[in-house]
Amino acid sequence: MKAIKLLMTLSLVTAALSLATAANASEVKDNFSQLDNDKNGVITKGEASGDTELTNNFNQWDKDQDGQLSLDEYSAYIQAS
Repeated sequence: MKAIKLLMTLSLVTAALSLATAANASEVKDNFSQLDNDKNGVITKGEASGDTELTNNFNQWDKDQDGQLSLDEYSAYIQAS
């Protein structure tokens, strides 16, 4: 009986974490879209200027040093923040 309760609890926790992760991913994508003013799929330094912390750390998160942040680069920045 205890094992069943433990499994049910673990299942609920796993489900809750999955929902939180999905909600976070959706929020990150929404924030990215808001910063991507020209909707070309990347954030430039100019577009990031509305976010002081992102602007100050832009070069650190621009991993390929192309002067813009992809969604993956922006997601890594958000996860580390």
